[in-house]
Parts: sequence; C-alpha cells; structure tokens
Amino acid sequence: MGRWILVLAMLIAEVLSWPASASMQCQDAGKILQLQESAVGHEYLWKLYVPKRHCFEKHPLPLWILAPGSQQSADVALQLSKVLPLAQHHGFAVLALQGQGNCLNVEANCLPNPWLRDDVEYVLAGLRKASKHVQIDKRRIFCAGYSRGARFCCRIGSELSAFVAAIAPVAGLRLPLPRNFTRPMPVHAFHGTADPVNSYWGNAGVPYWGPQPVPDVAKEWSRLNECKKTKLISTGSVNNIHHTECKHGADVFFTSIEGGGHTWPGSPDILPPSLGRTDFSISASRLIHKFFQDHPAPSMCQTARVGCGSHPIQNQGWVGNWHLGQPCAHQKPGRHPA
Repeated sequence: MGRWILVLAMLIAEVLSWPASASMQCQDAGKILQLQESAVGHEYLWKLYVPKRHCFEKHPLPLWILAPGSQQSADVALQLSKVLPLAQHHGFAVLALQGQGNCLNVEANCLPNPWLRDDVEYVLAGLRKASKHVQIDKRRIFCAGYSRGARFCCRIGSELSAFVAAIAPVAGLRLPLPRNFTRPMPVHAFHGTADPVNSYWGNAGVPYWGPQPVPDVAKEWSRLNECKKTKLISTGSVNNIHHTECKHGADVFFTSIEGGGHTWPGSPDILPPSLGRTDFSISASRLIHKFFQDHPAPSMCQTARVGCGSHPIQNQGWVGNWHLGQPCAHQKPGRHPA
C-alpha cells in the first residue's frame, strides 16, 4: 500500500511540474480547434489539431503549417491532405492556415501583394497562438502546401528560415525572389506532368507562375543547397529525383507523376475533374512526413539580423525566449523573426 502511495505522490509531483497550460492541452487533445485573433485591422483564423497522445507525453511536438490552395479554407486543406490520421498516429500538431478571402498573399516570384494582409506576420501570430495549446518542438516546424499554398510555403521557407525547418510544396514549386534564406532549406516537391493550372513545363502567359519548368526549379533549389549527389528512382508513373549530400543536410526531393493533374497524390477524390488525375499509388502526406522526420532544423544560428550573436526571440516573434544557438557565421538581409 505504501508503495502505491509513493507512486501516486510522484505522479502528482510530476503533473504539477508541467507547464501551466498542460490542463488546457489535455482538454484540446484530439480536437480541431478554431483559433481567432484581431490584429492591425484584420481578422486572423487558424485551425489547430493536437493529437491525443500529447496529453500523456510531456515532450514538445513537431508542427506542420498546412497552407491551402486558392479559394480553399483551412478545413478543405485538412481534408485534402488526409494529414490528421498521420498526426494522431505519429504525434505531431497541425496548424492549418486560412487566407483573407481564402487566398494567401503570394504572387509572382512568391512575393506578396503589398496592399493585402501580411501573411508572414499572420503565420507568426498563428505560432504564438498555437504555442498556448501545445508545446512545439522549435526545431521541427514545417510547411506543407497545395497550389497557392505550395508557393506560400516557398515564401515562408525564405522569409522565416529561422522558424521553418523544411517545406513540401505540392503542385506549386517556385523559387522566391529575393532569396532571404539564412541557411539551405530542405524541400520535397510533388508535381503532375499534366497539371492544367500550374504547368509542369512553365507558362509565361500566367504572371504568377512564369516560364520556368518545374524540374528546372527543383534543380535550382539543389544548386542553391549545394547538393553533390543525384539519384533517380522510378516506380510506375512516379519518378523521384533525390538530390542529396547537400549543405547542412538540406536535401531536395522532387517527385513527378506522369499524367498527374493539379492534385495532391493519395488525397480523397474531392477536387473537380477539370484539375486532372489524382495518383493513388503513393501518399504525398506519408512521404512528406518521412521527409520532415529526417530534416529537423540544424542546431545553428538562423537569424537574419546583421551582426547577431546568440539571440533570444522576444514575444513579437514567439512566446517567451528562444535561444537560437551559436553566433552567426553568415548574415543576410531579410525578415527577422523578432
């Protein structure tokens, strides 16, 4: 009897040592939460999923930022990606975005429209909001997006490389200009060769898309990441090009689907037939999860402030202080997370 009393006392002491928000986290676990905030004349909305297992595991969780396509809500992004069963099974949180008018602010060269809402600040606000409900592993924050959301992931991979560890653009790989990366960014991209919206071969007549073929964009990412080795793996209609042995382990994977449309491979059949064929021989979400698992952010200074040393990010960019590591060995202009 005395032994069980001792065990119970130890459990109570352990629970009391959890963060003050632990009870909130347990209440939220296994649910899709709608988070809202008013800021700078704009209404922000996100959908947050926290897996049930987080209630019983004290360690911080990886988090996916999920970016929807044009005219798609956060709910549609969750449905299209089929990510929630994966999140529950493997133990990661999901923060689904929702653009103003269901369109995230990203245009040609992954640049924003200056007259519209600043959606990089919107992402930072979402991370602050989410951190009140879940302990986030700050080396494992990722972005997966479809179509416009894919281009938005490319944008925040550049603007927020101090936060985002790796990106996975589906049907929307582009290179942002200017390139504000503070380190090489791991990328796993997917694209159908028969995409009727964002042409696989480029389309100069579509200003936001431009003339560069998607395979060339993937090669350019691999060049920027200083990858030394390339391997082609083909299975049926799926071709995988893996650029590896890259600087800081920032691999570039490019998966093309012969005859694939403007779709998310392995997703439910919820998109209009006019967008083309969905390939069900692979699951993009499962492959993305594996890629993200293998590519946490390196332990190094990733800030973009000139002359930075070890820099604690204050509440403007995060909740509390976040020590980023050793003094910067490289400096670039760009969006600083604080």
